[in-house]
Amino acid sequence: MSLDGPPPGWYPDPWDDRQQRWWDGRAWTPGIKPTRQGRARRVAAWIGGGLAGFFVLMVIIGLVAPDPGTQPAGTAASTSPGASPTATPTAADPTTESSASPTSPDAAAKRKRERAAEQARRAAAAKTAAKKKAEQKEKARKARQRRKRQQQALSPVLRVVDGDTVHVAYHGTELTVRIIGIDTPETVSPSVADECGGQAATAMAHQLLDGRTVHLVRDASQGRLDKYGRTLAYLDIPGVGDYGKIMISKGLASEYTYAAAYHRQARYQAAEATARAAGRGTWGNCGGFDKPVASRPKATKPAPFAPAAPQPKAPQKNCAPGYSPCIPPYPPDLDCADVNGPITVTGSDPHGLDRDGDGVACESG
Repeated sequence: MSLDGPPPGWYPDPWDDRQQRWWDGRAWTPGIKPTRQGRARRVAAWIGGGLAGFFVLMVIIGLVAPDPGTQPAGTAASTSPGASPTATPTAADPTTESSASPTSPDAAAKRKRERAAEQARRAAAAKTAAKKKAEQKEKARKARQRRKRQQQALSPVLRVVDGDTVHVAYHGTELTVRIIGIDTPETVSPSVADECGGQAATAMAHQLLDGRTVHLVRDASQGRLDKYGRTLAYLDIPGVGDYGKIMISKGLASEYTYAAAYHRQARYQAAEATARAAGRGTWGNCGGFDKPVASRPKATKPAPFAPAAPQPKAPQKNCAPGYSPCIPPYPPDLDCADVNGPITVTGSDPHGLDRDGDGVACESG
């Protein structure tokens, strides 16, 4: 026994488990012999290959073999009376036999082309189906991500400006949102007079949005901001629905397309047609949108009450001027004991009755 390995003998081939290889005590030799398992595999492979070949041969024969009920055209002509034996080819004619043979090179090439075309069609169909399946999976994945983002992007409504503009909190910042697809009558524009239906639209906006959280849903066709820097988005109210469509359905907003068609345009236009036909909201109350509020005369404040200025009374006879009520003229000099006070002093007070100069004399009577 060699010190380098096992004794010489047949051992499982380390490179192929279907055969054994001779070990000479120091190294593997080229000598091999199949194992029982290897022989069984080879026999099975031979049988399978033979069956496959037989099946292919039968298919080829079935495809190219002529219909036994069909008689070659040259046979009837060759058996007709008086026909020349060389006028038409016979079944024994080697030229005819070669051209009609199912094993001719042209027939084999044709079959090969047909098989290749069929394989190409099947491969294309499989590729199309796989692509469609992948697109459906990707679409479903994006839809799940979109729903997840919407659930995470609930924004509290901070303030309602009017029916189509609100302020919301979004990731720690305050956004002014112009709602896509709707327009409500003006109530706060510095350059446009108040329009009929504006107050009703604003009141409904407060009713629907105050104290709520909403989903901001953007639309790539409209861009991110309008020309005033406001964020463009739809508002979806959890448990209530699409705010824009609700306002249009109630006749409090009109459908509004700024420049390009938007994703929800068709449903908004259908809602507007229904509201207009039913005369809801602004359609019925104002005769349509963009109607200014009917002008009313401005209320004028009443003039503040002012008591009529006292008319100077004609001096009575034997009355000193500048005293009321009448007291005798000076001289003689009079004291408060001589008159019935109090006396209003409006003149020079020749009697000296108004000692404290407050315009009223003889207050204590």
